[in-house]
Amino acid sequence: MNSHDSDNKSDPIPPKVAQIVPSEPQSAALENDIILDPKIQEAIGQSLKVYYDDLVNTPMPDRFMVLLAELSAKELKNDK
Repeated sequence: MNSHDSDNKSDPIPPKVAQIVPSEPQSAALENDIILDPKIQEAIGQSLKVYYDDLVNTPMPDRFMVLLAELSAKELKNDK
């Protein structure tokens, strides 16, 4: 049994979640693309969506609103 057999519980090599595949180089520095497993892509996408939705729906802090109002008042005063 070699160190890459899946039955070996002490194997430090994680399961395959990404692979490097040869592709047409878009530049001299980019010769390989990393392809994530679709399940991993979906999990990342869902996590980002939840985070973004929470961020967008977080109320603006009162102090920030006061600072914006003060800035706006100064701009109006300077425009006259």
